[in-house]
Amino acid sequence: MSGRMQRVKEYAESVFPWVLAVKDALHQIPEAGFEEVKTARTLENILTELQIPFGRMCKTGIVAVIEGRYPGKTVAVRADVVGLPVTEQPQNPVCSLHPGSMHACGHDAHMAIALGTARYFAENREQLCGNVKLLFQPAEETDGGALPMISAGCLENPPVDFCIGQHVQPYLQVGEAECRKGVLNGASNTMEVKVLGKGGHGASPHNAVDAVAIAAHLVCALQTLVSREVDPADSAVISIGKIQGGTAGNIIADTVRFRGIIRTVSQNTREHLKKRIPALIEGIARGMGGGALVDLQDGYEALVNDGGCVDVFNQAAAEYLGPEKVFEKESPGLGVEDFAFFARQVPSVFYHIGCSDKAKRENGQLHSSSFQVEPETLKFGVGLQIYTVLKLLGG
Repeated sequence: MSGRMQRVKEYAESVFPWVLAVKDALHQIPEAGFEEVKTARTLENILTELQIPFGRMCKTGIVAVIEGRYPGKTVAVRADVVGLPVTEQPQNPVCSLHPGSMHACGHDAHMAIALGTARYFAENREQLCGNVKLLFQPAEETDGGALPMISAGCLENPPVDFCIGQHVQPYLQVGEAECRKGVLNGASNTMEVKVLGKGGHGASPHNAVDAVAIAAHLVCALQTLVSREVDPADSAVISIGKIQGGTAGNIIADTVRFRGIIRTVSQNTREHLKKRIPALIEGIARGMGGGALVDLQDGYEALVNDGGCVDVFNQAAAEYLGPEKVFEKESPGLGVEDFAFFARQVPSVFYHIGCSDKAKRENGQLHSSSFQVEPETLKFGVGLQIYTVLKLLGG
């Protein structure tokens, strides 16, 4: 074991109680996107104690910079700060104090790990070659805070050379990590459709145009775009999550509304579906005597990891965790992640770390009320993040 890695491991061990206390404090105050007021205040208080200069942007976003004594590159560490509208199970050891809101996606752990990383570099800035920038980003689960922060200049002053981000995963065990080159997460689009028919009596359908019948055909037909127009080796999903229409069982509805999502990996497939979905919906609706209005909106871009940064991370993780604990994610996930926008601007790597311990309990899934982060996750998360930053800085 190298002397540098030994020092990082000793630091991660020593700072673990502090990082856990920070994570538990943040866990109790989850807040909605761009409303993370208490969270931002807590982060600012800690950064002040650590004597790390910071500034606000985009309401609740925070950018902090640790300048090294010697010149060098700048690595940004991104941590998402938003909570979720989930009611936490009361038997969890540490619970949310905000009813109906919970850190059910591990963002409290992400923030605490980033602060543990920040503390290390603040305490060692006299030996630091380059700069470490902390990006505490709001609204990852809602409208997305990455683009507004980029527009506000979070990647400037000093310019960022590399950006890293991490996410806890309950299907990985504590002390494990995974990553992949290229696309890690897919792109998202939202779809809202208004089906137009002609109302009438349920006993006289020949005098009406049934919007419910049209909508039923559309929901089924949309799936053929994936099964028959997308390469089976590619990945895409069309899911309809909400449908509303009609007023009574004996009345033929004149309008039906439904909403859904489109998730894709390749940009070509994304553009193809954006053209074909309106054409299919409008064509079927007209063919059945009605009409349709289709609204498609772009969401997050696909998250594409830089190959060189992934190589650096894989080397760091293999050295720090052991090669048997580091995995290549076989295929992209279709959950979206607005770290993608940082990765479009600068060479970046986003990776997953394990947060479960099968020997203790069956962990809940992300976004569930039973989700928990095993405390030891923080120790490995801090050490691996520090070691990866050092590798990217070339130290």
